[in-house]
Amino acid sequence: MSTNNESNRENHYQQGTEHYFAKRYEDAIITLTQAITLNPDDKLAFDRRGSAYKSLKQFDLALQDYNRALEIDSTFDNAYRNRAHVFRHTNLYRAAIADFERAKKYNPHHHDVIDKWIQAIQDKLT
Repeated sequence: MSTNNESNRENHYQQGTEHYFAKRYEDAIITLTQAITLNPDDKLAFDRRGSAYKSLKQFDLALQDYNRALEIDSTFDNAYRNRAHVFRHTNLYRAAIADFERAKKYNPHHHDVIDKWIQAIQDKLT
């Protein structure tokens, strides 16, 4: 990838992230899609765009993006954690627990909060 393409991709990613945190999810999706077009292996852009879809309750599209991020990097804890939340929202509790466990495996710094999410799901299952 040329340096100019990488610079443009980074600009689109940053702008998409700003839109996302400003809760302008449709704008985030458009801009992050531009970043992905410039680099189809951009796990961060897929993860962030998935989160924008998740915020709009477009869970199928969110899952597609999280799955793609995990195809790019099977150790990407953030994508496992985000995909787990989609599974939780769609009542796929066992899949959510499995993804939370994977997230813990790849990032030991979030164990406490992930354990709370897992416990909340297990409470629903009992």
